[in-house]
Amino acid sequence: MKEAQLQRRSIQLLSERGWLCIRIASPTTRGLPDVIAISQAGSVIAIEFKLNKNKQSPLQEHIQWELEQRHIKYFVVRSIYEVHLIVNGELK
Repeated sequence: MKEAQLQRRSIQLLSERGWLCIRIASPTTRGLPDVIAISQAGSVIAIEFKLNKNKQSPLQEHIQWELEQRHIKYFVVRSIYEVHLIVNGELK
């Protein structure tokens, strides 16, 4: 599976579970997570999709730190299974 496929399937799953997903894809948004998702209860999470052993860039790591300082949960997701865990509240 390619990263774009994982992203599409994940957004579909989150949307089916009532999450509002905002995909961030622009050269001017370097370092930001791929998706910001907001639950019906108002919880906000950030998701960065990475396959295999791909790693975050230093800028992505810095943005992750900034978001976590603001109490936004940040996930680096490598499989649809991990998205299921997030949706079910099993991955924190």
